[in-house]
Amino acid sequence: MISIKTFLYYCLLGIIGICAGSLAFAIMIYFMRLWDEIEDLLS
Repeated sequence: MISIKTFLYYCLLGIIGICAGSLAFAIMIYFMRLWDEIEDLLS
C-alpha cells in the first residue's frame, strides 16, 4: 500500500512533466516557424 503523500508527489511530478513537455513542444514549433521566416529573409 503506497501512502497518499507518495501518490500526490507522483501526481505532481506527472503534471509538471506534462506541462514541461507541452511547453518544450510549443517552443520547438515556434522556433521552427521563426527559422522558416529567417531563411526566407536571408534568401
